Amino acid sequence: MKMQDKYSIAPSPSFVFLPKVDNPPNSILEFLVKRFPNIDKQTWINRINRNLVLDKHKNPISLESQYLPDEKISYFREVMNEKTIQGNEKIIFQNEDIIVVDKPHFLPVTPSGKYVNECLLYRIKNKLNEDNIVPLHRLDMATAGLVMFSRNPQTRTNYSLLFKEHKISKIYEAIGGLPYEENKSEWLIENRLTQSDKTWFLMHSSQDLPINAITKIKILSKNDKYAKYHLEPITGKKHQLRLHISQISSGIVNDKFYPNLFPKEDNNSNPLQLLAKKLSFYDEKREVNMNFESEQVLLTFIK
Repeated sequence: MKMQDKYSIAPSPSFVFLPKVDNPPNSILEFLVKRFPNIDKQTWINRINRNLVLDKHKNPISLESQYLPDEKISYFREVMNEKTIQGNEKIIFQNEDIIVVDKPHFLPVTPSGKYVNECLLYRIKNKLNEDNIVPLHRLDMATAGLVMFSRNPQTRTNYSLLFKEHKISKIYEAIGGLPYEENKSEWLIENRLTQSDKTWFLMHSSQDLPINAITKIKILSKNDKYAKYHLEPITGKKHQLRLHISQISSGIVNDKFYPNLFPKEDNNSNPLQLLAKKLSFYDEKREVNMNFESEQVLLTFIK
C-alpha cells in the first residue's frame, strides 16, 4: 500500500497587508502571486477554492475578489512532507507577561518556508496550552539562542516597545574566520543594509546611503584559524550580524549565505556558529533589571 504524503497546515493564519500602489493588480489573487514569487499561482488558486484565504471580516475570498488598498487578508500556510526538526527548546524564564526561550539551531521562530507546524511559536503554545503567545522579536532559523515572547495582551505593547525603542541589550557570540586586520580587536560597523536585487533572501550593504545598521564587535579569544566574537547590535536589520562579520573576516563558521552563497542543503549537521547569548532590560512594571543568558555554547575549539 502506498503511503500518503504528510500534509501540514498552520493552526493559525498569517496576515498580509494590501498597500496602495500606482498600478494596483486586478484581483487579490494577482497580488498574492506577485507578492510571494516562490509560491506558484495554482497553489493560491487551490487555497482560495478551499476557503483558506480570508478577508478582514474572516470571510473567504473568491478568485475574482478585487484588490482593495489598505485592506488586510489572512491565509493558512500549508506544506507537504513537513519534516521534524531535531533539537529541543528550553523555557528559561516565565512570568505572567513574558516567556524567554532558549532556541536550538535550525528551528524557525514562526512558520517559514517549508516549515508550518515545526516552529518555536507553536511548540511553546502547545507546551503551555496557551493561544495568546506571540514573539516580540525574531532570530534566523539558523541562529540559536534567546527569544522573548509575550503572553499577556494587556502588557504586550510595553514589551514590544522595548525592542522598537532599542531599550533591550542583546549580546551575541559567533565563531568566524580571523579578522582581515590582524592587529585590530574591536570594530564599530555602520552602513546601510537593503535587500539584494539579485537574490530576494539576501541583504546587501552600502556605504553611500544613510546608515540603518550598526554593530559593535570585539574579539573574545582566537587561535591560529578562528576567532570568537562578541557582537552587540545597536539596530536589528535582517542578517545584520552575519553580513557585518563577513565584512571584517571570512564570515561565521557554517554560514551558507555570507560572504558567499552556497548550494542549499537539507542536512542539519553543520549549525551556523551564531548564538543569541544574552538579553537584558529594565522592567518598568516590576522596577527591576532583567538579565537572561543562553545555556548553549558554540564550537569549543576556541577556549
